[in-house]
Amino acid sequence: MVTLKERAVQTIKYAKQTGQQVETTVRTIIPTFVPRTNVKALDVTGLDESEQQTLVNLMEGYAEYVELKSKTIFSFEDWVEQTTGVTPEVKWRTFKLENITESHK
Repeated sequence: MVTLKERAVQTIKYAKQTGQQVETTVRTIIPTFVPRTNVKALDVTGLDESEQQTLVNLMEGYAEYVELKSKTIFSFEDWVEQTTGVTPEVKWRTFKLENITESHK
């Protein structure tokens, strides 16, 4: 099993069963929560390293904000838009940990 760190840019190899075939993709993600089975993450594959790091920093700030406030006040996207004026163009995805075959920075 791979080890993932929350709120850090990581590259994963992900194998997904589609019918009779296994589709393997490489994705760059920022895990927002790492439970025992699925990983909720921002898929930042299409962003450059600087943009990825900016989102990591914003996610750290957002995590601190959420600790102080109720989770229902703002979504991450709303919080980023309110604090920076920019709407992040990333997709939320859920990855089954059992399908992640490798992970690295």
